[in-house]
Amino acid sequence: MKKSVFFKSLVLVVLLSSCRPIIYNVPNVTDYKIFRTETIEKSSTPYHIPRSASTSTLPDEFLWAISNDNKKVYNYKSPEEFLISQGTLSFIVIKNDTIVYEKYFNGFEPDSLRTVFSVSKSFTSALVGIAINEGYIKSVDQLVSDFIPSFKYNGKEKMTINNLLQMTSGLNENDYGDILRLGLFYYAKDQNKRALKTKLRHAPGTKFQYSSITTQLLGICLEKATGKSFETYFKEKIWEPMGMEYNALSSKDDKGFHKYFGGISANPKDLAKFGLLYLKNGNWNGKQIIPEDWVKATAKRDTIQGKSTSYTNCFWLDTYPLENVFNKSDFFAGGYGGQIVYVNPENNTIIIRTGTTEVDVHWGRSFSKLSHFPLNKVVDSQELYNSKLIGTYKNKFGKEIYIYDEAGKVIMKCNGENFECHLVPSSDVTFEDKKHGRKVLVEFDKDRIKGVILEEGKNSYYFSKR
Repeated sequence: MKKSVFFKSLVLVVLLSSCRPIIYNVPNVTDYKIFRTETIEKSSTPYHIPRSASTSTLPDEFLWAISNDNKKVYNYKSPEEFLISQGTLSFIVIKNDTIVYEKYFNGFEPDSLRTVFSVSKSFTSALVGIAINEGYIKSVDQLVSDFIPSFKYNGKEKMTINNLLQMTSGLNENDYGDILRLGLFYYAKDQNKRALKTKLRHAPGTKFQYSSITTQLLGICLEKATGKSFETYFKEKIWEPMGMEYNALSSKDDKGFHKYFGGISANPKDLAKFGLLYLKNGNWNGKQIIPEDWVKATAKRDTIQGKSTSYTNCFWLDTYPLENVFNKSDFFAGGYGGQIVYVNPENNTIIIRTGTTEVDVHWGRSFSKLSHFPLNKVVDSQELYNSKLIGTYKNKFGKEIYIYDEAGKVIMKCNGENFECHLVPSSDVTFEDKKHGRKVLVEFDKDRIKGVILEEGKNSYYFSKR
């Protein structure tokens, strides 16, 4: 009896030891401690992003934080209390190449690093752009089978590098559709083997389906093309020339293969530099690190060959306002737990957030909205009333709204529609029509009003000033 119990216990221990999903459950930002890792050494010439001499404060979170269902209103004692409650570890805002806000929460040490999960996909994409520029890969239209011979059959022969970049590979994997399978892949001892065996569900280039296995295949192609390991190529092309201040870690499976889909652990300030690189169209201190056309393509929204308007080249384009899909230029790298590198070229803003959980906040849309707020007072409220706000605004569909002064009150009227409302300021740059539930966010370009965003319930619309 004792031998039987001992044997069963031994079998259970063996099974558990080979099943990381059971042991570790959900991924954690300290997962670099449980995987094999390789250090990517910091730059020999570190660059420190300048910090603003003045102290900046975040606007109240109820003005900019957006929930996933776009219904929840957050109301905390301070923006910092809100960030803490959402599991935030680091929060950095950069305006005009200068850090204007930088704070750390929940015990995070400023000089430490954390796993950034799918932000790693964006690093992989950057390296692919560089590899194409250097001739290792012919173009995004090159066949995956040129690098993975087993993909010459079973419908995979038409799959291209671009299909892997846009998540239109057609593979029978969906990160959001089967969390268990995703967990098994994340903790797999041989991720490449699992990725290579994945079957097709759709013809390549016909349907968007977000899949980490797809990015792992992209990484396999990259290594085959360059003949270099991820760590070597990443250090040579990005980490060293950009003056990264801290070592990064590359997490690997038991076979020693890098997790291209989610294996980078880095410091938030170095993530900020990566955001600045994309803000500057791939140019860093006069050196073109990533091809300019590659960076510009990242913000391109279309539905060609099954693409989603919310995703391009391993970056997310699901930003604010929701209505203005094709005319926006901001984007973000996003990872599990709310790891975010947000980039807005129009108002020269970078926002970095790392954390332990996302809860129910849509950080990409929230940062897109936050980027419209000046963190320091930009104009006197009375001056805004009297001159700058007054005028005609037009959206891309030709609809016009008029904002004018009537006996000291700011009135908004829509051309062709029977509505007129009184706008009351709720902050330096936001106004409310409390009677009808409308909100207006003013977008500045320096001291000039560029346009307004009109919010009506769950919908939001951008109007440029004429």
